[in-house]
Amino acid sequence: MLIRIADALQVTLDELVGRSEPENEPLVRNAQLHALIQQADGLPDADQQALIQVMDGLIKKTQLNRVLTGRTPRPAKTRSTRLTASR
Repeated sequence: MLIRIADALQVTLDELVGRSEPENEPLVRNAQLHALIQQADGLPDADQQALIQVMDGLIKKTQLNRVLTGRTPRPAKTRSTRLTASR
């Protein structure tokens, strides 16, 4: 069961249980989403936290559905853009 969860989240088992940090930088494959994330970095902290909670909830819902249904993530249709930490 843990292997299926790790696969759905696209992490290693060690990353899943907190034994190691993720090796890859997060990718934003959608150019519009990437632009919005860059703009969101300038929002006040409270607004950023609200946005994080909304995004986190949507992502967790999708990941849980994938685990429960056994579906694998769909490949992105747009080019990848690496997110860099600006803080």
